[in-house]
Amino acid sequence: MVRPVQGPTPYELVAGERRCRAARLVGLTELRAYVIELTDEEAKDARLAENIQRKNLTLFEEARALQLDVDRLGMQGTLERRHKSHAWLSKRLALLNLPQQAQRLVTEHISADLEVINRVKHVEKLDPKAAESLVNNLEATRGERRARTQVDAVLEAVKPKKPRAAKATETGAAPQEAANPAAAVGELAAGQDAQAFSVRLLDELYAALADQGQTADGVLEKMTPEVMKAAAQWLEDHAARAREADDMGRAVLAGLRAGTFAPTGAGAFTLAAFLHGGQTGQACELAQILRCVQ
Repeated sequence: MVRPVQGPTPYELVAGERRCRAARLVGLTELRAYVIELTDEEAKDARLAENIQRKNLTLFEEARALQLDVDRLGMQGTLERRHKSHAWLSKRLALLNLPQQAQRLVTEHISADLEVINRVKHVEKLDPKAAESLVNNLEATRGERRARTQVDAVLEAVKPKKPRAAKATETGAAPQEAANPAAAVGELAAGQDAQAFSVRLLDELYAALADQGQTADGVLEKMTPEVMKAAAQWLEDHAARAREADDMGRAVLAGLRAGTFAPTGAGAFTLAAFLHGGQTGQACELAQILRCVQ
């Protein structure tokens, strides 16, 4: 496809660059072409459309083309144009900010599986040396072993272990003392492990909402900014993982088996945040997740 232009060359190539290069390689001097009047903006759209539809487009090329769309049309405009979900777009744009070992999966043609790439990214965030060893192993065993199984095993080994939540009483009775999430801020300031603090805090929030009948707005009023920030960051971390997940059903089942998700306590908040991130592709708000669990 070409368009008429002013200048010494009467036409500008819009689509079909690879065909032109291939023709030159075999010595052709003429090619058929569609001549179409296009504005600069329309020509740019046509080039992007061709790149997105190319079957051998690399993941990085696709992500860069989508980012150009987002820069010009915004997120919503890009979604409408591509007829895709927020989750689909977010996963692909995330490829533009991959750490070193996760990038190797693409640049060294080790894996084009977005689920594998995103999980390696999480491993690298937790343990860069483990990520390097994992990618080396994936490269050495390419085609011989399931990549997802290998990555899952390493991710399980490097992720911080979640302390077990206290078991409910056999009668299911509510605790004698009302949960007060704001009271825990001293422990956070004292440097308690952030994960243990977040789990305990969310357990207390669940008790306040589910067992004691407090409202989400009422609980929020009692929370200090530090505590709100800790809870919100924990939930957003899980929402972000969902936005990068390639298979939501599989990820939820894995979370249930690992004890990360649960129908009660901190696991209920984590599951709600994860589902919100996967379904909407957007950041979650603490108040929204509190109301969901309530």
